[in-house]
Amino acid sequence: MLCCLFFPDYAALAARLARRTQAEVAIVAHGRVTARTPGLRAAGLAVGERVDRLRALFPEAVIEERRPIIEQTVWDDVLDHCNAYSPFVESIRQGIVLFDHGQPHIVQQLAESFGVRSAMAETRTSAVLAAIQTQEGSCRITRLEDLSSFAMAWPVHLLADLGVDSAIIERLELFGLTSLGHIRMLTERHLCAQFGRDGAQLHKMVQSLTDRAPIARYVPPPIIDEAFHFDDPQREPGPILAAVLHCVDRAVERLQNRRCCQMDVRSINRMSGTVVRASRILKSPLQTQRELRNIATILLRDIVGPTTHATAVAVTLRVLLPPEGEQLALFAARPDITAVAGSVLRRFPDGVQRINVVASDAYLAEDAFTVERWA
Repeated sequence: MLCCLFFPDYAALAARLARRTQAEVAIVAHGRVTARTPGLRAAGLAVGERVDRLRALFPEAVIEERRPIIEQTVWDDVLDHCNAYSPFVESIRQGIVLFDHGQPHIVQQLAESFGVRSAMAETRTSAVLAAIQTQEGSCRITRLEDLSSFAMAWPVHLLADLGVDSAIIERLELFGLTSLGHIRMLTERHLCAQFGRDGAQLHKMVQSLTDRAPIARYVPPPIIDEAFHFDDPQREPGPILAAVLHCVDRAVERLQNRRCCQMDVRSINRMSGTVVRASRILKSPLQTQRELRNIATILLRDIVGPTTHATAVAVTLRVLLPPEGEQLALFAARPDITAVAGSVLRRFPDGVQRINVVASDAYLAEDAFTVERWA
């Protein structure tokens, strides 16, 4: 069956996952709340609330501005987790992921670990809609023979989670179309006559409830991975740190002016088969050797201890961004006035004068500016 993980208010959940905390998080922009974690939503905090009211009602909440790079980094990590259970993973958009898996308890474990909603169904659209309707940390299973009753019980106000405009949802309810089952009864011509292009999109969505389109094989994003193997197991931090920094140096050479947003450092013990991993999502993309060495040194402190026996270490750079763009000069630069005046003065010593504006709004012209010889 197809499985879906739905991350409501993904920007807030991404910020919480990046912080590795269970605290409630709110994302704000221009003094208003744009996204919040499930706890704040259940407590009544709505999108659009002012920040001062948020601080007054929930002083313990973490308030952040949206950071697209962090959201992309967390989303790549989510896709990697799903890929560990299935080779067929597809990202619909940030906040909705589909993958092919047949064990409900595994899907529910993923939902609980991320604090999101999940569902299993035989078609893509029904899996997404079922996940939107469930609660955080639960997994709902929808069969193909139950689609009619499922659509009749699916309220249209949940279309807001799919990005449908609130005005369209309000008009649907005014027309008595309070569930997807009601919308399925209408033709594309009916929906387009009332809602235009949005009506065509709604018709396409409800008709895809029975579409069994497969999920494509997941292609992981490019990463840079460097490893160093010891001849003998190492316990002392000195040799382990030197090996990690050597891996960082080789990884930086392969970056080729790209920037990374996440770094992993691993200590590997082949004799016991254990791997200790420390990871950090960077606050801003980095590419220099000095900065990445500092991050690797900090991460190494989390994985090296008195009982460490490392037969190898590895460094991985993830979420690689292309080099920053440079604006090219489309037109030739205009000649500088100083260079032009110098060439003129060589032939005509008194041929150039400087005009100094004194008062641009003066009534008399002689009060507006002064003229002096160019020196």
